[in-house]
Amino acid sequence: MDLAGNTLTIAGYKRDLTQLPVDWTDNNNVEFPNTVLVGTIDTNPVYAFTDFGGGVHDVCWEPRDPYICYISKTVDHCIVKVNFHTQTISGVDYGPSNPLCQLFAGYEKGQAHDGIGGYRNGRALDSMTDGVRQNDGAQFNGVYSMCMMKRTDVTGYPQGTIDFHRIVINAPAKDPAVNENQR
Repeated sequence: MDLAGNTLTIAGYKRDLTQLPVDWTDNNNVEFPNTVLVGTIDTNPVYAFTDFGGGVHDVCWEPRDPYICYISKTVDHCIVKVNFHTQTISGVDYGPSNPLCQLFAGYEKGQAHDGIGGYRNGRALDSMTDGVRQNDGAQFNGVYSMCMMKRTDVTGYPQGTIDFHRIVINAPAKDPAVNENQR
């Protein structure tokens, strides 16, 4: 939001102004009516997530790379990475107007995908063996806020450390599945 109150959706859902609003009390309507998705959600099972619902609460920009931001999905107990780099992957062009959106850490809707969060140390994402998740990733309980370490003079926390509500992921790498979480 700028000083004049104008907003710009950089990733996630934005209102489709060509459509009339729907009756929000009608349970037959879809969860996100009259919306347009800004960005593309990765279809790779390691990084896929269902949608931008789940209480998007906070955004944290990567201090080492201004084209990367992280979004906390509080109700869904996970963190999404949004990559604004201009690149083509599997024939899809990504960039500032179509960012690549990937699950970065945690389990969408909790470890059992039942909406219940919790705390468990582990990898940022599950490891995969023969296309099967190994259920060894970290679990969060409502990622309300996060910040990223830009300083390099704090012992034990290298530049790029992300600090979430009670869980720390050290120095995110290009592949979040290699990161280790610790309390």
